[in-house]
Amino acid sequence: LVENILRDWHREQKVREVENQIEQYYLSLSNDEKDEDRQWTKIATESSKRLWEE
Repeated sequence: LVENILRDWHREQKVREVENQIEQYYLSLSNDEKDEDRQWTKIATESSKRLWEE
């Protein structure tokens, strides 16, 4: 029982840590990098739509 609680707690901490790192990464981007990221997101979205339409 205690082992399961500790394992779950540890897993949640790792998830929070990764989420925080991702947030910090995106907050650190310059405006140019944010624009580039938006462009890549748009390209990926359009590509995935075409995949599903085929």
